[in-house]
Formats: sequence, structure tokens, C-alpha cells
Amino acid sequence: MQFDSAQNRAITHACTAPLCRINKHGKKSMETQLNTSGDLRKKSGIYCLLNTVNNKRYIGQTYNLHKRRCDHFTGLRRSAHCNQHLQSAFLKYGKESFEFQVLEFVPIIDLDLHERKWIFYYFTSDPFYGYNFTSGGNRGKKLSDEAVRRHSEVRIGRPMSPNTLKALIAANTGRKPTPAQIERVRRLNLGKRFSDEMKKRLSESHKGCTLSDEHKRKISEASKRKWANSPERKKEMSKRLKGKPLPPKWAANVKVAQQRPEHRLKMSIIHKAMPPRSSEWCAHISESKRKKQ
Repeated sequence: MQFDSAQNRAITHACTAPLCRINKHGKKSMETQLNTSGDLRKKSGIYCLLNTVNNKRYIGQTYNLHKRRCDHFTGLRRSAHCNQHLQSAFLKYGKESFEFQVLEFVPIIDLDLHERKWIFYYFTSDPFYGYNFTSGGNRGKKLSDEAVRRHSEVRIGRPMSPNTLKALIAANTGRKPTPAQIERVRRLNLGKRFSDEMKKRLSESHKGCTLSDEHKRKISEASKRKWANSPERKKEMSKRLKGKPLPPKWAANVKVAQQRPEHRLKMSIIHKAMPPRSSEWCAHISESKRKKQ
């Protein structure tokens, strides 16, 4: 995370300011009384939970410092805290080893920026230095590698409930992906091969499904655009299929399609519109037919 010169000066000023300490019993130290005024219930700002044994910190933001302090220690005492790393440390070192500190009072509109700055300053998103799983802020936050790994392990093998599936379907119905999302999915699936089990599941799920004429038209237009805008793809497919015989099922389907009257009429129109063939081309076609026989 990068900050400009003004933000760096703000970090330096904020991090050299005196801290406001509140112990687990909610009592303010003399330093707090000298540097704060009023009730913490009406104060918004940035706070940290400090482990006095190893100096690791958990940094957060809140619009009510008093309520957030109570919520943290209540959850930790009941072993129900949302941060498992912090909860494990609390059970290991005991409640006497943790101290609630007010780092600075901040207007609610600036909480995200200041939380990110303090997490960056103390580097608490690294498990070696702190207990934060994200880079801070309610918007644009990034999970640490450890948090991503834990979320992945928790969700593996866990099926979604019917209500969750309905909510996801309702949220995504009629929603069109952006070009950036389409490109990202394309890159993720590039070169990926389905397993036999996956192919079987896809086949079973599509059995009995009939596509509407509108759906077929859209697929046809998308396929035409894909091939028209990619001469390299045409060359690659031509090279890959050259000299390869068609599978029997495909060959049978092609033979049936070529015998249809509409296909013959279409090919006749195409051939009539083509320029006359050269003698070299006719000789090449004759030689090819002779080899096939």
C-alpha cells in the first residue's frame, strides 16, 4: 500500500501522538484523562487491542469506542470472537495481557483511510506482527494470504443452503458481466480440461433441455464473431484437424446434413457466387479425390 507525501506526514503526526489507554475493566488511565474529554460512547475513532506479552495488535475502527471495547472483551471471554487468531491468543495469554487503546479520534467519514494507515504503520495484517486479517477499511479491503487460506478451508465441501442459492439466483438474474469480468473468467478457464466425472455431470444436467430460437440465434452470432475476429484461431484449428479423420458419429451427422435440400440450395448459391476456379485448383481437387479413392 502506497501513500503520498501528505498522507505520510499524517501518519507520522498520528503515530507520534499520545495514546489513550483503557484497560479491560473500562477504567481510563491518567494519560487518557489528560488527552480526552467527554464520554467515549459519543466518540468515533481508531483503536487497537494490544497484547502486552508479545506486542501484537489488532487494529479496528468504530463510531462508538465504548461499545466496541465491550463487544470485543465480551466475545473473547465467551470464546465467541469472530477473529480466531485473536481468540486463540486471548485464551493462551489470559485477559490480563490485553489492553484496549484509543489510537486517535477520527470523524466517521475518515475512518477507512485512518484504519488503513494504522494497519500499514504497525503491519498488523502480517500474523507475525498482529491479528488483522485484512488491509482495513470497509471498502476495497484486501484479505491477507492467511485469511484467504482459512476461508478456503472452511468453505471446501460445504454445500449452499436452498435459501442461499435462491438469493444468488435472484441477485444475478438479468445481470450482465463487465468486459473485465469476462476477460478474467476467460483467462482462468484457458487451457482447462474437464474431468470425465465433470463431463458426465454436465451431460446429465443438460439432458432434456431445449434451447429457444432466440438463444440459438445468440449462440450462432457469438460464434460467428469469435471466428471472424480471430484468423489465428482459424489457422490453429485448421492445422490441428488437418489429416485427422472425423469420428464416426460426426461423419454420419455431416452426411445427413449434406443431403438436406436446404443445404444443397445454400451450397449451390455459394458456388454460383464464387469466381471461376483456376486450372491449378481443379488439378489439385482431382488429385485429392484420386488419393481418397
